[in-house]
Amino acid sequence: MGCRQSKDGKSIYEKESLAEHEGAINCMGLSEDGSLLVTGSDDWTARMWSTQTDDTECLGVLEGHENSVTCVALSDTFVITGSSDTTIRKWDMTRCECIFIYEGKCGHRHGIHALIFLSGDAHGSSDTDDERDEELVADDTVTIHPGDRLITGSMDTTAKSWNVDTGQLIHTFRGHKGPIVCMTTDEDAETLFTAGEDHAIKIWDISNGMLIRTMDGHADAILCMQVVKKLLYTGSKDKTARCWVTAFGENTRTYQKSQHSVSCLKVANGVVFTGSGDTHARAYDAKSGALKRTYTGHGSAISCLQWINHKLYTGSNDGVLKVWDARDIADDPVVNESDSDSEEDEDMKELNKENKVRLRELERRLENVGTTDDEIKQMEDTMAGIQDYD
Repeated sequence: MGCRQSKDGKSIYEKESLAEHEGAINCMGLSEDGSLLVTGSDDWTARMWSTQTDDTECLGVLEGHENSVTCVALSDTFVITGSSDTTIRKWDMTRCECIFIYEGKCGHRHGIHALIFLSGDAHGSSDTDDERDEELVADDTVTIHPGDRLITGSMDTTAKSWNVDTGQLIHTFRGHKGPIVCMTTDEDAETLFTAGEDHAIKIWDISNGMLIRTMDGHADAILCMQVVKKLLYTGSKDKTARCWVTAFGENTRTYQKSQHSVSCLKVANGVVFTGSGDTHARAYDAKSGALKRTYTGHGSAISCLQWINHKLYTGSNDGVLKVWDARDIADDPVVNESDSDSEEDEDMKELNKENKVRLRELERRLENVGTTDDEIKQMEDTMAGIQDYD
């Protein structure tokens, strides 16, 4: 089906177009139950949106930052935002009020461009009970659970983890040679993945701040990433999205090149969704890497996206939040965006050949360490994305 359009020129997949931000949309955050979407913008605000209503509604505006809102995270009834003004703000979403400002305590010298909230229940805490009690008494405006952490990634080339209750710095993750643009963690919140302008992916132990591994493969800055089970998906300025096996650091699949940077991605329901600098969002089959659908309608680069209940939400430098139909993608035929471009076809053939070579090489390595045939097959299936991901 590709990027089919209706008679008025709009994509047949476009459901809503919301232009309430007054500047570029930089980031999105989603509540745990998927009912609330938060967008951050160059207009210095964050906006909260309903996702469960028939029509997407703006539920409130968070105002107070003194520069662009570049990253956002949600926990319980709180929204946490990071900004180019180098501060982090904690908001009560029910009142749209800022209740705490972490200013200078995280120690970043430049703007914060990535933010992860980790519940104390997820990673545990090394603090003693007495220390926890002292932290709660020290700042009674902070009601997030003891042991909760924030991890921030900055243009100053470092990531930092710190205690939400006190603002106390826990670890600094040093090693990148350029600004950190994106971060994520594994499902157990024990391992941190960071990437950015130096083209490298670094894997860290969150508990002690130690570097575990560096993975190379992208030819330009890495702009986005997501962990799905044992796989890491990344998007880059080199115009590719890639899939990696984190245990080995192997790049096992490269998705078809776009004409511009892959600025954001989301893996859901067996599909890899990407947003690009060419104003398009794309949907790839996670298993085969085949392009199945293209979403066309933004007036500028897509900077962030989320998938919720078979709807795709995209935010763009044009300041517009768009909602798209993301149902039945598996039933779509494979899309060739440039049937007349033989060079593009040759690129895709070469990528497919590279994917097969990577799988064979990893199988050989697994055999050399005594892995059983069943385990090899399971790893191959994992790498190929055969499992369905919710």
